[in-house]
Amino acid sequence: MQPNSNEPIVTFSVPMSPTDIHSWILEKAEALHKLESLNASYAEIKSKLEKLEDDIFEQTEICNSGLGVNVAS
Repeated sequence: MQPNSNEPIVTFSVPMSPTDIHSWILEKAEALHKLESLNASYAEIKSKLEKLEDDIFEQTEICNSGLGVNVAS
């Protein structure tokens, strides 16, 4: 039987029962789902942080111009 190059090959040093394999696959699927969720949360938080940084910059510019402060760019 020739392995399909699109399918992952997983080997274990200790034989596993079908029940153990099933549990292992579910554990890895749950970990991947959690990773995807964390990546989505990270992207959302990063976007909010970038917006806050832009807002801070704009407010600093407004304050500086109101005080007559010239800031070299």
